[in-house]
Amino acid sequence: MSDVPPLCPMHTYLQWKLSVESPSFTYAARSTSKDILFAVDIPFPLLRAWYNLVVLKKPFQTSCTCDPKKIGINLPSNFPQFTYIELFEFAIPGTSFGLTSDQVMRSEINHSLRVMAAKVYAEYGKSRGRKRQQLDLKTKKFHIMDGQTISITKLKQDKAFVCDELAKWKESNINLEVEIKKLHHEMEMAIQEKNEVIENLQSKNEELLKYIDLLEKSEKMQHQGKDISETKKKSRTLKNVLSRAETALWFAKSFGLELESMTVKEINSNVRHNLVVDNSGTDNTDNVSGFDALSDDDKGKVEKVLFLLDKFCVGDAFYHEITMLVEGLPKSYLVKQRRDQLNKMCHITSTPGEEHGAQLPFKDLLKNRVKEYTIAHPNVVRDNETIKVKISGDGANMTRSSNFILMSFAILQSTDDVLAAKGNHTIAVVKGKEDYDVLKHCFRDVFNDINEMLREKKLNLGEDTVNLEFFLGGDYKFILLMMGLSGATSNYACAWCKIHKDERWNMTYDLNHYNSPNLRRTLKEMNELAGKKTKNFCSVNIPLINIDLDHVILDELHLLLRIMDVLIQNLVTEAVQWDQADNWNKRKKDQKNIHLDNLKSTIRSCGISFEIWEKSNADGKGSGHYDFTSLLGPDKKKLLKELPEKLEGLVRPAAEIETKSLWIKFSIIYSIVTCKTPSEEMITTYFCKAQEWINLFVKLGDKCVGYTKSKVTPYMHAMVYHVPTFLKTYKTVKLFSGQGVEKNNDVARSIVLRKSNNWDAAADVLKLESRQWDLRKQERAKRMYTKKNTEYWEHQLQEERKKKRKTSI
Repeated sequence: MSDVPPLCPMHTYLQWKLSVESPSFTYAARSTSKDILFAVDIPFPLLRAWYNLVVLKKPFQTSCTCDPKKIGINLPSNFPQFTYIELFEFAIPGTSFGLTSDQVMRSEINHSLRVMAAKVYAEYGKSRGRKRQQLDLKTKKFHIMDGQTISITKLKQDKAFVCDELAKWKESNINLEVEIKKLHHEMEMAIQEKNEVIENLQSKNEELLKYIDLLEKSEKMQHQGKDISETKKKSRTLKNVLSRAETALWFAKSFGLELESMTVKEINSNVRHNLVVDNSGTDNTDNVSGFDALSDDDKGKVEKVLFLLDKFCVGDAFYHEITMLVEGLPKSYLVKQRRDQLNKMCHITSTPGEEHGAQLPFKDLLKNRVKEYTIAHPNVVRDNETIKVKISGDGANMTRSSNFILMSFAILQSTDDVLAAKGNHTIAVVKGKEDYDVLKHCFRDVFNDINEMLREKKLNLGEDTVNLEFFLGGDYKFILLMMGLSGATSNYACAWCKIHKDERWNMTYDLNHYNSPNLRRTLKEMNELAGKKTKNFCSVNIPLINIDLDHVILDELHLLLRIMDVLIQNLVTEAVQWDQADNWNKRKKDQKNIHLDNLKSTIRSCGISFEIWEKSNADGKGSGHYDFTSLLGPDKKKLLKELPEKLEGLVRPAAEIETKSLWIKFSIIYSIVTCKTPSEEMITTYFCKAQEWINLFVKLGDKCVGYTKSKVTPYMHAMVYHVPTFLKTYKTVKLFSGQGVEKNNDVARSIVLRKSNNWDAAADVLKLESRQWDLRKQERAKRMYTKKNTEYWEHQLQEERKKKRKTSI
């Protein structure tokens, strides 16, 4: 009897037990040449599966209601080929009978089964829906003739012969079998002892090796401030010294020792200080109430609580009060102990430069994240797949008077997480303004590591090595700073070509014009021009990372935000001028802002909170200039979707059609930019659509203010002449979106405002993110939810919320 390999994914499905039945009287009446022994019922789905496997040689999926698993089968390339008779033998129930080994008889049986399977497959091809489900319940009778089965007498003789031979072999080799078992047992014990020793050594030395690597970088460990004798508040400096001493003397634990106190003397004043180590949150095996003394289940509960407290930035005081009121929750001191343990595993150092900041070693962080990804996706190493890493940065306002710069990276293959905060891993945080000097000095160590990785383009994971490909992303200001260029208002503000700002409106050139050797920027040229004072095409500084310009990708989110700002501003300006024209001959008390109010109400009807106000001069009087609510990305996307159909009456009739067309066409262009898998037609037609949009924008300048040639921004130029290149090269630009970076900024802002005591806010951001990564397995697996009724989510829900707001007033 034939066997299907037991590891084959279709093993269970093909082993469909057939049923032996009495022969059909109709068939028996037609058959006169041979005697019929019995019949076998073969289900239609099994015959269809045989046909797929033998004839079509492709994966198949069953729709049979009898099969609860609904197994989908993928045939490996080395999967053996079977015949119908072999598959039939595999499905014989309980090996109740066997087919003859005579090749002539087996060929006849195989032919009959082939004809039967082909007819069933043809019936499936003609049926759909309920008829196909009815076919799944049908069977075919296959009749077994006399002479087609194996003789029982011959089987008994063969079995007796084999049993005799087996008994003789066992008798002659009984001593050898015992010796083999003994040697195998001893070998397993030796391997197990060796593995335990190796694991213990690795666990003891892993943290020590990491600290040694950090201590080798002596520049980071040097104190950059004043001498302690010159400082007024010495406690902070002494605490920093004690913390670094604990780090340097970590190896004492491997000797069974623990640092409790340390005495130091000031060099200039000979004043002695006795520094005592606070071990309240450290491990204590003698204290049964400590975290390490808990059971595994209780430890899991503590870690789940810590994960949630960090995720939602809940303070310790609140959780302590909850534990006092609600029984059964882990005590707050246990949560603090576990947090301190995880913080000690996070190797954070201060950033160089004058600004305050904190950083993690980029190489170690990247290696850790890539290794975790390869474990979850083993085919990356097997197929020698290149890991794509995007370096991003952004300045974020934390409070009214403080600004942070966050540098992060994301693995682009993690498509589910790259647009979320957890898919963007923070490398360093600096408290300071976003300019070239701060980036150059404070992120010097990070850029050195990145440039080294750019040269190597490989990452050693121990046993395996993976290839790396780096990209640079961020908003336009960050890209210009990183590449050493002037601001977005300079003459040559494009990061990819040397177009003058007065030529950005000109759409007479083809796609390859600004990508030609004479006009496109290169990394080599930018480094050469950085030393020149004139004719440098605004390359005023040396690029901070050595990355080619075709790997610097425009952020689609900021593309939307900045172009929408221009379009909304033009609508506001048009409404203001329309009102001014209507109020020209009216007395001041009779003047009304009808068109401006109409614009506000129309935008609010899209479900967006929006306000327009007149700016004031220094004397408090109106300046005649208007500003409006700065909308976030989701609001602008909603506005772009709904407002074009409501523009009637918001713009003067002479420009109404062109303005509406401008909004609709930009919506079409942006839908291509944000499409995750655009078609070839969408990519090839994109350039013409973007060109047409700029021409329409400039044409409107004859009828409305705000659409002049000078209003064509660098984002608009890049949208026409550089985004098509990105689409052709990488097939999508949605993957390089800054959405995840913005969400990561929001998380950091929540930490600074709600979780940090502002003693070292930059380090608090990195510590909390590190804890979230270490406790990622404690996160609750959310159930999948599909929005089936799109009408409700897009329209009905919005109307219900409007009614609630009206009734609550």
